[in-house]
Amino acid sequence: MKQNLFVRNSRLLVSKVAYEGNLRESIELSVSLIGGIKKLVNKGDTILLKPNYNTADPFPGSSDPEFIKAVIDMLYKAGAGKVIVGERTAFLTAAKFWSRRVLSRLLKKLEPRSECSEKTVGT
Repeated sequence: MKQNLFVRNSRLLVSKVAYEGNLRESIELSVSLIGGIKKLVNKGDTILLKPNYNTADPFPGSSDPEFIKAVIDMLYKAGAGKVIVGERTAFLTAAKFWSRRVLSRLLKKLEPRSECSEKTVGT
């Protein structure tokens, strides 16, 4: 397993910022406070992004699709070659609902290098 790059003096780094109208800027600020996204991404990397879609409930019960989109954009900006949004859940209905309806529409708006991958228990 890869070493956690967001550590200082053997302590995990965490940041929290107030949302002030621009989600992407808030995420970028929060990540920059712990060292920046470029610590994670090398040019051309394939990145697996695992959102929280273990329920069919909308945000905040599951990951906000606009948050996922902003993070994907940040990963490409940092040099990622491909971003895979992957989900595996025991709740088949929730996984199908979110990955096929919300994420697939969202990913169509992004670069063609993004894809949605769904795995369910038993597959």
